[in-house]
Amino acid sequence: MLFEAGHIGQNMMLAATGHGLSACPTAALSHSAIKRLLGLDRLTDAPIYALTLSTPELDPHSAVRSIN
Repeated sequence: MLFEAGHIGQNMMLAATGHGLSACPTAALSHSAIKRLLGLDRLTDAPIYALTLSTPELDPHSAVRSIN
């Protein structure tokens, strides 16, 4: 199952890139918060992978300017 989660995430990242989006995968999750949010009650229900999608910053220097 974990192996397949990685494959699914990889395909989602490729599709996101193809649509002009950026993607950031992580396995660092707050499992209890996600289970509560999604209503996952069973012991066998568990989040194992998260992927954020975003519109990439058009000007790579704008993030630096906003910090300074």
